[in-house]
Amino acid sequence: MARKLARWAVGLRLDDVPPDVRRVARRSILDTVGVTLVGRSHGTLARLRSVAAHLHPMPAGDGLRSRVSASGAALVNATAAHVYDFDDTSYTGVMHGSAPVFPAALAVAQDRDIDGRRLLEAFIAGVEITYAVALASRARLYYKGWWSTGIFAVLGATVAAGKLLDLDAERMTAAIGLAAAQANGAKSIFGTDGKSYLCGRTAQAGVEIAHAAAGGLTGPADAFESARGFFALLNDGLCDPGAVDALGIAWRQVDPGIMFKSYPICSAAHAAAELAPRLLRQAGRTVERVAQVTVDVPPLVALSLVHADPRTAQEAQFSAPFAAACALLHGAIGPEHLAAPIVADPALRSLMAKVEMRVDESLAAGDLARRCPEGSRVTLRFVDGGEATEYLGSFAGMPDNPIDDRAIEAKFRHCVGLSEVGGDLSRADCLIDALRSIESARPREILPELMTA
Repeated sequence: MARKLARWAVGLRLDDVPPDVRRVARRSILDTVGVTLVGRSHGTLARLRSVAAHLHPMPAGDGLRSRVSASGAALVNATAAHVYDFDDTSYTGVMHGSAPVFPAALAVAQDRDIDGRRLLEAFIAGVEITYAVALASRARLYYKGWWSTGIFAVLGATVAAGKLLDLDAERMTAAIGLAAAQANGAKSIFGTDGKSYLCGRTAQAGVEIAHAAAGGLTGPADAFESARGFFALLNDGLCDPGAVDALGIAWRQVDPGIMFKSYPICSAAHAAAELAPRLLRQAGRTVERVAQVTVDVPPLVALSLVHADPRTAQEAQFSAPFAAACALLHGAIGPEHLAAPIVADPALRSLMAKVEMRVDESLAAGDLARRCPEGSRVTLRFVDGGEATEYLGSFAGMPDNPIDDRAIEAKFRHCVGLSEVGGDLSRADCLIDALRSIESARPREILPELMTA
């Protein structure tokens, strides 16, 4: 399988990619850059950046000041891209592909001063391979407790970096074999710095593995099929090779598609965050009249929303009570709400105490598990005895309920406004223009801040 993936990746040219796939890829890149910029102002990055600058300095005489190495830039930017959990999601493996793959590709492109056309081509190759192998695994390992992003996206980060390093099929096979042999990640990281940091480590590993292969290091070509390999150890031997055979025929960025987030919380909490304030408005009540909130979820959602009484902003990102209560109290959830004073606010904590999440197996019955993997039913009960309830399967941003380009751009501007760039919205507009036509851009010129720690 590693050889098959390598041949496809090395042979892919942007002209081979259908226009609708390129359009989704550009949307993912724009969205990823936005969440990366706001993520770089997060406290986790403040703790990481000095470490990255110390461990990944540029070689002396590079000539470009205030930079880190390509692997250091990948580490910092992929951590930033995922720290708010605001990056896009693929249901091929219940995972994040863009947040680790794009920073890995960008780091190499900026380091080598490679043009945006090749960057887009490498990004598409990387995420398509990520999603193909995830589909081949049928999400089994997610239910076992593995973190899909760390498992699958290291393959895509390696492929994207390898394409930009001009690996041939033999060396790309070695790189993919090495990546498959070290794929890892456990969901015990949810609600800690570990989740975003391991996203960064995934991108960093991709860059370093690609460089290792370029330098002649070999890897196991049978890393997937071996009795001691990827599928045997991580997935109980289950593999659907047809998902890999379909590369270049089925494009997973459009089928099943990408979910673009409206809230900086786990996608499993999006239905509750969208439904709760809608039901309140429809009932014509104020939040003070809410007596109880019930959030019924399928088992998949319960696997992710593991914090019933979150005490930190990171735990709040994986909490149904926080999602419902914050959306009820503030009308929406943005990066600005993921701060210690907000999470500790007595009014919010009082409202969270009224929220109960329950597992309802019927919400995954029949075709629902495939069509609406993270749907939820929310019920508001009011102090006067009234009640409002509704089920939402496809929340805003899902592939079958997409947000439009204006919403993506509004999210981007909001992220830039909260970032180190601050209120310079002209910078946001210039970046939107450049990233919308990334094929004619020079990544080193348009995103110089992403070359630093």
